Amino acid sequence: MAIKPPFLSCISTFISSCPCSTTILFPWSSLNSHQTRKPPRSISPTTSALPLELFHETSTITKPMFMDGSSVQSLDQFIRHPDFSILDVSNNRLTIITSGFFSDCGKLDGLKLLNFSVNNLVGCLPDFVRSIPTHLGKSKVLEELELSVNIFDGSIPIQIVGYQNLTLIDLSGNQLSGIVLDGIGDLAKLEVLILLANRLSDRIPQSISSITSLWRFAANSNNFSGSIPGGIAKHLKNLDLSYNNLSGLIPSHLLSLSNLQTLDLSNNRLEGQIPPRIWVSLAVLKLQFNNLSDGIPIQITQLPKLSILNISWNSLNGSIPPSVSNMQNLTNMNLQGNKLSGSIPASIASMDSLMELQLGENQLSGDIPRMPMSLQIALNLSSNHF
Repeated sequence: MAIKPPFLSCISTFISSCPCSTTILFPWSSLNSHQTRKPPRSISPTTSALPLELFHETSTITKPMFMDGSSVQSLDQFIRHPDFSILDVSNNRLTIITSGFFSDCGKLDGLKLLNFSVNNLVGCLPDFVRSIPTHLGKSKVLEELELSVNIFDGSIPIQIVGYQNLTLIDLSGNQLSGIVLDGIGDLAKLEVLILLANRLSDRIPQSISSITSLWRFAANSNNFSGSIPGGIAKHLKNLDLSYNNLSGLIPSHLLSLSNLQTLDLSNNRLEGQIPPRIWVSLAVLKLQFNNLSDGIPIQITQLPKLSILNISWNSLNGSIPPSVSNMQNLTNMNLQGNKLSGSIPASIASMDSLMELQLGENQLSGDIPRMPMSLQIALNLSSNHF
């Protein structure tokens, strides 16, 4: 009589004993605790993975299982229970997902989270979710779709918009190309949209500004072009559009939104001045490596929460505002590679939180004032006129 391998015996026992709603996690097979993204979610005492609110209120079991690439083709056997709600197979070595697995996914009423992040899955993303209305749960209650750090290519399928309960989409770190369709704006419950590190191109959809629940949008490290859509940060707390080919002016209202906390537009082709209307909630402002000109708005020095200011490698001119010392929470200030002139304000010595000061490659002159005692990362005054 054939003897079941211990791994399959364990699975068989687990599946047959699961009451009601079931969750399965597949942590890294080597038991390596290092995570390249956020840690897996759980309420199990043995692993910190899925938050309690993602589970049904009763009868949920979470048990860790371990697998490697050799187990890929047997994934479909884990998805038999009709009340399955969460499947996390992130941080493994998966290369193939069988068609049987997705056929079974399509029979589920309550699949809320699907996480295939950090594997070796390859191929066209539309093939992966082409029949989304049947492949990711027939009741379309899916809330989180995480496919980051794989080798998916092709375009983002419009069928994904059919999942109106989605709150998180993470497609980062793949090789996706093409455009992001305007239909993405129909996902009225979306809170987090992460598209970074792909090959997406053309314009950023204006419709993103209509998602009132969206608080984080990361589209950095792509090939987006054109101007920054008006109103895109209307509801956002965190916006990252760095490392693209965006051009034109920074929208005049962009820095004046009361909800915006971090803004990164670095490494684009933006031009014109830094908008002078800036709201006090801003904590991180990164505009380096653009074609910005004119002076440093004095309004920047009136931001009490600002901790990181990087406007280096532009064509900014004029002097450093004496009121720069008002930014008492500033830890990193980088003004390097501009055309700033005049002297360094003596009041800079009172910036007790400042750990890095980059003023090199400018036209500064005069006496070098006393520097803050807190500087411990870098002080760069090179290539000036001192």
